[in-house]
Formats: sequence, C-alpha cells, structure tokens
Amino acid sequence: MNGPTSWLVSLVIGLLGAAVGWFLFTYLLGIGDEDVFDLGGLLSAVIGVLIVLPLAGFVLRRTGMSPERPPAP
Repeated sequence: MNGPTSWLVSLVIGLLGAAVGWFLFTYLLGIGDEDVFDLGGLLSAVIGVLIVLPLAGFVLRRTGMSPERPPAP
C-alpha cells in the first residue's frame, strides 16, 4: 500500500482503536467518564490501538494488502 490508501487505512485503524479503547474502559470496565478529553482517555486510546493493530495486520496479510507479503499470483 502506498499513497492515499495507506493514509486512509492508518487513519481508520487509529480511529477504530481509539473507539475500542474508549468502549473497553468506559463501558466494560467502568473506568473513566464522558469528558471530551482527558489523559486517561488518551491512555485508553493507545491501549485500544494496541489491541486493534495486530488484528488489522492479520486481516491485511490475509487479503494480500500488506507490504510484508507479496500478493499471490
């Protein structure tokens, strides 16, 4: 992937990870609040991205869109 596609995929992965972290900490664990921005929210977003990133890498490798593995002939 290169160009606009890689930017778009990175942006979607980041936003999805932040949403997963927010959901995980706010609703499932009951930690945090509904504030627009706080440092705990930043930490939960980073943890959410760390959860989503391996899953996204697996999906991208399986679909052949990852630069680590050349597409099958």
